[in-house]
Amino acid sequence: MPIRVMITGAGGFVCRELAHGLAQRGHDVFALDLRYDSAARGCRSADVSSPTPVMSA
Repeated sequence: MPIRVMITGAGGFVCRELAHGLAQRGHDVFALDLRYDSAARGCRSADVSSPTPVMSA
């Protein structure tokens, strides 16, 4: 059963790999960081300094 996960600090090595691994397993991952581009990795992403996408997660 897929779960919804929000990961902060997703631009760092550990959290980036965690987000990618969860997305590969079919989970709904929302990755947050100051600068994080996860589109190619199967996650939805947002910049933490922009509140609109964060609130919609």
